[in-house]
Amino acid sequence: MMTFKMASYTLAFLFGGILATQYQPGLEYADIITNEPSAENPENLAPAMDSVEMVGKKLFLNKCASCHNRNMEDALTGPALSGVEARWSEYPKEDLYRFVRNSQKMIAEGHPQALEIWEVYKPTIMNNFNLTDKEIDAILTFVEYQSNR
Repeated sequence: MMTFKMASYTLAFLFGGILATQYQPGLEYADIITNEPSAENPENLAPAMDSVEMVGKKLFLNKCASCHNRNMEDALTGPALSGVEARWSEYPKEDLYRFVRNSQKMIAEGHPQALEIWEVYKPTIMNNFNLTDKEIDAILTFVEYQSNR
């Protein structure tokens, strides 16, 4: 007989939902999903999200949140995303796009930044994502927004 928890994880896996993300003490779900007050941020003084950030939030929750911490500051299965663009600033932005789309290919090619990330997080393999540059930019915009809250 399948338990509720098992069913939740199964549904999350099948539908790519956020149920598979790990519980993060001190981070209220309202802080991520809305600009409404929460226990951690009762006044919610953060500026409202624009449409690019909203698209980025949706993409982040559907594609990234199961492995990357929603507070952007702490690692989970994958690295913290706060400052990701600064960590890749030594390389063309296209390299970051390529890494998001197919990290293992860049690791196999010997890209220095990809290898540095791999050394810390192996044997965990990041999923390949068929995202456009614009979609990746929207995620990065949301990551920056969340990081500056």
